[in-house]
Amino acid sequence: MDAQQENNGFGRIPQRRGESAKAFAKVLVFVLAIPCVIAVFIAQDKEVIKDYVFLFPLYLSGRLLLSFLIGKVMQKICLLWEESRHRQTRYNGSWMKVLNSTFGFSSGDAIFFAVTLLLLPLSYALRLECKTFTHVDYQFWLLCATSCWVALLSFAAGCREPSLAEVSRINERENKNVADGLAWGYYLAYLKIVLPKLDQRIDNSEEYREKIKSKKLYILIPKDCYTFQKINDADSRVTAAGDLEPYVIYRAGTKRVYNNTVQRIQYTGEACYLVLEYATTLTTLYEMRSATEAGLSREQKEEQLECSTFSHVDGQFGLLILNSCWVAWLSIAAGCREPSMVEISRINERENKNVADGLAWGYYLAHLKIVLPKLEDQIDKSEKYRGKIKSKKLYILVPKNCNTFQRIQDADSRVKADGNLEPYEIYRAGTKRVYKHTVHSIQYTAEEEPCYLVLEYATTLMTLYEMSKYTDSGLGSEQREEQEILDECLDCRNKYELVPFSGEATKIADVLTNKIRDTAVTVRAEAHA
Repeated sequence: MDAQQENNGFGRIPQRRGESAKAFAKVLVFVLAIPCVIAVFIAQDKEVIKDYVFLFPLYLSGRLLLSFLIGKVMQKICLLWEESRHRQTRYNGSWMKVLNSTFGFSSGDAIFFAVTLLLLPLSYALRLECKTFTHVDYQFWLLCATSCWVALLSFAAGCREPSLAEVSRINERENKNVADGLAWGYYLAYLKIVLPKLDQRIDNSEEYREKIKSKKLYILIPKDCYTFQKINDADSRVTAAGDLEPYVIYRAGTKRVYNNTVQRIQYTGEACYLVLEYATTLTTLYEMRSATEAGLSREQKEEQLECSTFSHVDGQFGLLILNSCWVAWLSIAAGCREPSMVEISRINERENKNVADGLAWGYYLAHLKIVLPKLEDQIDKSEKYRGKIKSKKLYILVPKNCNTFQRIQDADSRVKADGNLEPYEIYRAGTKRVYKHTVHSIQYTAEEEPCYLVLEYATTLMTLYEMSKYTDSGLGSEQREEQEILDECLDCRNKYELVPFSGEATKIADVLTNKIRDTAVTVRAEAHA
């Protein structure tokens, strides 16, 4: 089967990038080094061969390593200047945190530094003995070969990864931070929906239209991201007075109920009424801390290698230092030391710092983690559906193009909303949240009984689709990340089915039919195993 046709036209799900590039670099380091060592032992003219394939490359390695380290330090000095401007806002005024973010060195850097210190005096001594230094033509080609070897060695040792500050700067520039994903989700999936209707809902309320003087949504943003279920738990003077009329719409195939709570603030005199809540995305951030290593805990290294050209042997040590500094500054000024998008993507995947990660975590912590553990109970409590719904899972549609219809029947007329399970209500971040599941019936033929499923689009995809109007975003890692996150939660495991499909001309009823049949076959196979 064509790879693009797998998963109902969705294509293959991208896998997380690994460390095979480093492993390949290590292999090449040894492949290039072993012939040189062998040549020294089997050559007839050992003096000449030793000069060309062993001593001179050893000499160049010491100088190139020095150039590499000097270039690295110069780049970090430039980064330090930029990060020092944000010392108060990003690092709580701590110079130590600024230095750690820009001058973080790994074990690979330490090994490089030690090898450089070892090779420098050795290379200086070799300069006096090696006859190769008199052959300028040969020096150039040996320099090129040795430069390749040093570049591979630096990559294999893990010394070429971008620093924490570099990754953060690029993510901010490209809107690819976890926080960007959460913020976009909060805006597009909530604020953009409820704010335009807020004035009207206040005016429609007989109880609060005169009491609420400021017709705005006041959003509390605690610095530590901790939000109480009820604002009254944080300050007893703030009490929930009631709710505005719910705003109900269909979004991504599911009926969504948006509630806003009116809070009463009692000062010494007259009470003040406000539409007040926490920024719910902060609850997600706070919960992420206990669910994933999403913090800035690992130091990342820079990406670009510098090479120095040898033109004169005598006095080259001092010139090498000056040239290395100049080349490093020039490359930074010209923007040649920027990490590639593959490197940034790989680091973001490893550290859970993509926009898609933020959206996936928001969808999981603010929706799936809440509703999935209760789903089976809600089905069993429903007199209408307890006997009709055979698969007590939430089926999540994942169209490749991220385009979701307000109602699933608009995508496939055979899939119709039949009703809703009992709503599940909780207070979250100071506001009453109502979670609803829509039961859909799938009518294949007029003779067959309809199939009933709890079905919805992954609502975060609608956010991604709307984000495309403002910023470039992809889907592949989000869909993969969603499944990885869900499988870590025991309460959610085996209570959902991700259903990827092309999202274009695909018939949803056919996709679901195949999915249900595949699931049934898998269950029977596991039962007989």
